[in-house]
Amino acid sequence: MWGHLRTLARAQWLTVRNHLPRTGIGALIALSIAIVWYGGFTVLAVFIATSLPDVPLSSLLFDLSMGLLCVFLFWQLVPLVTLTGGWSLDLKRLQIYPVSTDTLLVTEALLLVTNGLEMVLVLCGGFAGLLFHPGVPFYRAGALLLFIPFNLLVALVTRRFFLRVFRKNRLREILTVLLLSVGLLPQLLIHLGWAEPLAHWFFIIATFRWAPWHDVAGIATGTQPWFHLPAMLGWIGLAWSVARRQFGSSLREEEVLTASVARAEGKWSLNRVLEFPVRLFPEPTAALMGKEIRTLLRMPRFRVVFLLASVVSLIILIPLSGAAHSKHFRSENTILLTNLYGLLVLGEALIWNIFGFDRSAAQLYFAAPVEMRAVFRAKNAVAALFIILQSLISIGLAPLLGVHVTTPAMLTALCVSPAIGIFYLAVGNMTSVILARPMDPKTMVKKQTAGNTQAWVLGCSVGSLVLIGFAWLAGWATESAWAARGVLAVEFVIGLIVYRVSLDSALARTGTQQEEMLATLTQGSPSLVA
Repeated sequence: MWGHLRTLARAQWLTVRNHLPRTGIGALIALSIAIVWYGGFTVLAVFIATSLPDVPLSSLLFDLSMGLLCVFLFWQLVPLVTLTGGWSLDLKRLQIYPVSTDTLLVTEALLLVTNGLEMVLVLCGGFAGLLFHPGVPFYRAGALLLFIPFNLLVALVTRRFFLRVFRKNRLREILTVLLLSVGLLPQLLIHLGWAEPLAHWFFIIATFRWAPWHDVAGIATGTQPWFHLPAMLGWIGLAWSVARRQFGSSLREEEVLTASVARAEGKWSLNRVLEFPVRLFPEPTAALMGKEIRTLLRMPRFRVVFLLASVVSLIILIPLSGAAHSKHFRSENTILLTNLYGLLVLGEALIWNIFGFDRSAAQLYFAAPVEMRAVFRAKNAVAALFIILQSLISIGLAPLLGVHVTTPAMLTALCVSPAIGIFYLAVGNMTSVILARPMDPKTMVKKQTAGNTQAWVLGCSVGSLVLIGFAWLAGWATESAWAARGVLAVEFVIGLIVYRVSLDSALARTGTQQEEMLATLTQGSPSLVA
């Protein structure tokens, strides 16, 4: 087994290293964000290691049980919330090799450390703190590390379960959005006043006698007898058994892309709602728009992103609607920021990489007797259509979630979306050619944005804040919301000019980088990483 593990580990490392960007501002920004993120958890681990020895032994069991439950929830839920699946093996490519199922299972579980590296740092900090605690036997502290294999196996079970569910057509997008919204539940519960009774149940679960986090805490602190160790090993054995059975079933299954067809039964469907604005455009733009709308609505990835932009973005910003003391702040900014955040979420599918879902089919645009200008305009028009629809849905849902929406706030929010969106579309046309990248339409729990594209997105986010700042200053100086809307209208006109210039530049680059762009869009993923 160990020889196979070393071989798989080397292949995994070479694969990851070959796919990491070598140069570019995007790679530097991604590296900087990673350093800050993991550096923060390293500081937290050091803080735990230095403060844990001062915790009284009488409260150590309770505190550690609470902390381990939080570690468990973070490890299992954050990958779903952040749309990251982590590293994993491509089982189809490895089945031809004489590698045992147990070896593949261990390798797959170890790779999932990338999904919970933050919690590994925290657990190591807790382990160091227990070693120096005067009331804890040093040989007991090592039991805290038993929580790592338990979480790895549970994460593997969770991952395989949801990957299997996501291959089914019915309601899988809604299930995905619900899972991704788990991280937003605390602030929603606080906003609705349900936090206190649920916190009581959280304490009960954390201190449940035979729960795995309580078992580990009891063994590691020396406050529980040794027979809790077989109980914890039993939890690990149960997780291993379920993971092994599920993993073996995955090896026997054939990966088949199940076509997700948008159902149009009945008298109402989103397709029919969007047919009317499409008819307002001339041919061939209208035909291209119709094709783009039908294609997007059939893609699980897009449906999940659209639901996130329309619903989850509003839930994220709900605290703003009641956190500020100023009524003006509550009524005028929550919906505006919701639309901006939704615009950023939709950007992955509609703006920054407009040919990503087409992949190899993008060759048709260069072979068909249709100008590329019409293709760009059709894709941008569809993006604008969905952005408007997302704004209207967010405004309609706001009262249902307890967010007070005034007419001035609604008008301002509806002015901000086109003013900022036109600049985003201008930049997106350029990035779609320069940084073209194939996207998997059926993958719903994994980010597919390149590092260089994220750098452009960060720049656009800063630019959008500047544009909104000018409008806010105009409204503040004149004490009139109409002045702010007037500035937004002027910015929209300027954006139209920028859009036309960027479209001409994108078309010129398309002519010179056609082969490179098509080669990037048509290439597969030959790695061991899923």
